[in-house]
Amino acid sequence: DLNECNMIASVRSFAPEGDKAKSVRFDGDMLYVCTAKTVKRGSGFVNIDPVYFFDLSDYENITYTNTGEIEGYSTSLSDFKDETLLGIGYGVDKSTMKVEIYKENGNKVESVCAYEVENVNFLSSYKSYYIDSVNGYIGLTYWINRSSSSEISKTNYVLLHFDGEKLIESEKFVAEGLFSIGNTRMTMIDGFWYVFCENQFFVKKID
Repeated sequence: DLNECNMIASVRSFAPEGDKAKSVRFDGDMLYVCTAKTVKRGSGFVNIDPVYFFDLSDYENITYTNTGEIEGYSTSLSDFKDETLLGIGYGVDKSTMKVEIYKENGNKVESVCAYEVENVNFLSSYKSYYIDSVNGYIGLTYWINRSSSSEISKTNYVLLHFDGEKLIESEKFVAEGLFSIGNTRMTMIDGFWYVFCENQFFVKKID
């Protein structure tokens, strides 16, 4: 209760020991919580994202259910275009960047499409993303995670567009060097996509 600053309800130990809550999304009386766990598959290990749905319509009797598992996990969830959810995070391992669109279906979420790039590191700070939920744009920054110094020293700024069915790479800047990537910010003004960082600046007209 924000008026009284009191806790009026809580749910504890809803996930198995070892799972970690990574992102949450409130939607009226509904709540989605994405957790993360690592499981053995074949000769290796993969990241799995259980998604829990909570019914908050009665604070005296909050119910929840595990709606299923999605490969990878999201570090953030946002309301997005066409009543979807946008998840940004990792794929099956922490060297894969994954952007995924989910559709709410009753008390669970289903994947609509995903955009993945392997062997990279990426900015996971929410304020470093550009998210236009009305027009379906997502801007992100990532850099190659390889032993070659020439590859490591390149920063990629990518603008994705969700057309209602799939994620399309709309624009991309590739910059030489890593220029204080933690300070990268993006915005769209009058049809122009702007990318700001400490040492560089890019602008591109978007059709």
